[in-house]
Amino acid sequence: MANVQSLDPSASPLDYYGWELRRQREANGLRQGQLGEIIFCTGSLIGQIETTKKVPTRDFSEPYCRS
Repeated sequence: MANVQSLDPSASPLDYYGWELRRQREANGLRQGQLGEIIFCTGSLIGQIETTKKVPTRDFSEPYCRS
């Protein structure tokens, strides 16, 4: 496996978001690139959001926050 950055979900809302995105992606057996294809972005962007290098936009998040 690649060098996986450990996140502390209690550190900040951004860390929690990245941690939860990774948790959900892995729970569904998806690689970053696969999730990117599903939601029309790059796997690189998924990785950057998971590691808090980029802040997710509202457009990135909103379609997936439905209950």
